[in-house]
Amino acid sequence: MENPNKSLIQYILSMGNANLGDVIEESSQKQVPLGKWKKLTPHWAMESEFPWKNINVGVTDEFLLNEYEKALKGDLTPWCETFGCYHCGSCP
Repeated sequence: MENPNKSLIQYILSMGNANLGDVIEESSQKQVPLGKWKKLTPHWAMESEFPWKNINVGVTDEFLLNEYEKALKGDLTPWCETFGCYHCGSCP
């Protein structure tokens, strides 16, 4: 299972903006307290476009939103290479 603190930092890095530069540089030199990362947590509304909309990896927005809803309930989607295709859109 993924470490929740690491997951939070991954979220901040994937959704953040130029304000992350200083904390990224600092973290390359020393451990940055989690509280400092939390101050940079972006607030994103589900109705908004995904910030990575211009990067096409094939996964559909609908699949990602469904996965988000599942995650809120504590459900996990098993690895597709083991359990079969979920038709997320990433495979040709």
